[in-house]
Amino acid sequence: MLDAATHKQVADALARLDGPITLAVQPSNHPKHAELVALLSAVRDTSEHVHCVDLGEPSPIPRVHIHTEHGDTGVVFTGIPGGHEFSSLILAILNANGKGKLPDPVFLNRIQALKKPRMLRTFVSLSCATCPDVVQALNMIALQNPHIQHNTIDGAFTPELIDRLNVQGVPAVFDGDTLLISGKTTLSDILDRLTDTDPEAQLDSTAPQALHKTDVCIIGGGPAGLSSAIYLARKGIACTIVTDHVGGQLKDTLGIENFIGSRYTTGPELIQNLANHVHDYTNITVLDNRTATTVTADHSVVLNTHETVQAKAVIIATGAQWKTLNIPGESDYIGNGVAFCPHCDGPFYANKPIAVIGGGNSGVEAALDLAQIVRHVTLLEFGEALNADAVLVDRLKQCPNVDWITHAKTTAILGNGTHVTGLQYTNRSDNSEHTLNLDGVFVQIGLKPNSDLVQSLVDSTPYGEINVTAQCQTNVPGIFSAGDVTTTPYKQIVVAVGEGAKAGMACASFIQAKSVQ
Repeated sequence: MLDAATHKQVADALARLDGPITLAVQPSNHPKHAELVALLSAVRDTSEHVHCVDLGEPSPIPRVHIHTEHGDTGVVFTGIPGGHEFSSLILAILNANGKGKLPDPVFLNRIQALKKPRMLRTFVSLSCATCPDVVQALNMIALQNPHIQHNTIDGAFTPELIDRLNVQGVPAVFDGDTLLISGKTTLSDILDRLTDTDPEAQLDSTAPQALHKTDVCIIGGGPAGLSSAIYLARKGIACTIVTDHVGGQLKDTLGIENFIGSRYTTGPELIQNLANHVHDYTNITVLDNRTATTVTADHSVVLNTHETVQAKAVIIATGAQWKTLNIPGESDYIGNGVAFCPHCDGPFYANKPIAVIGGGNSGVEAALDLAQIVRHVTLLEFGEALNADAVLVDRLKQCPNVDWITHAKTTAILGNGTHVTGLQYTNRSDNSEHTLNLDGVFVQIGLKPNSDLVQSLVDSTPYGEINVTAQCQTNVPGIFSAGDVTTTPYKQIVVAVGEGAKAGMACASFIQAKSVQ
């Protein structure tokens, strides 16, 4: 069930276990039940501490509960936790034994403050690279709080439940039958939502408010931020990375064919390689699941967790986010027919007609990927021609179930109150109005720089890009910036990595010069 390389990786990971973990499987007549048992047995065979037992209570769907010597942990997987969720299973086993990455004191205080009993369900797709972040965060919460149970459900096993709850995007977190969270989010955001709906939640008032002192505070955990940290660390300079999640936009990028030195990789693989490189340096601290709320000219950074990072310099590497159309209906149907990640949400539109908005590289790549899943793709481009790379356009021409419309200005997303039913667009050549009947709309119209945090502090363009010199210096001494958030042209991973390296070296020179004054 596990190839030799995966078996070794799992065995190495589970070698840290020092107590029993039981994978309690509910018996089932489902045709894929044997596949679940085979997968769990393969995991069991990697560690003497992992055991598989029959739970006894039948289930119509393959389902496994994680138990320790203290009993049920509240963590459940429904379906077969393969694909991207296999890592969630292994991490849950480790976390249940108190191993692996666990919440730091700030987040442990917030988790244990929750008092309301909940049975949370997260619907996922095994092809979704974003889902494991939410699953792993909720598993961690369940493992640390006895009031909360969490069930990860592969939506492919529960089509009737998906239809009843009207799930059209993943991850989708339900508290009972009420949608609590939809789409990409962070541990901090999840705890905010749980706390807001828990009137008895109460933080431990005696917990300390942390002050972190470092040489450089890097805001952003994408390619630019991680690259700058590595270059600083190699200079012997301590740095602290503040990020809501390590990897940035890479988490939404599946296939990567233009990262120099690698003919093909994926976003998650590249993130893991970058994160492993960062972890090689003891003078790099990562404060994840956090966002910066204030940056001052004296290099003080306040976080949403009420922690403060006091540094000698700051690097802003906050990247960018998908632009929205800002048209009627768009915000109403996000997660219910309006989507931004074809890899995450594409499977929910199998054999259905959809549209992709945007004829650049992102839009054409999305259309190519979705054409393998959906019944038909209509690509709408505002300009007079597709402006994606020629090699991508050539591939698009070979897809029999894709057509495209140029000079198309999308004017409204249509729906029936619960999900998308179509869109309206104007043909800019003759101003004629048109309607397309669709089940989904994937928006791929570019990126907006995440610069709101420092708009009042540093100079930026009318589009929000931070103005930087060739050495990544802003107009404020000791505040540097790198990556997609800046005026540097060509928003590419390889460019962000290079700019991060420049920012790290320039910042190192700034620190060293200050130290001899």
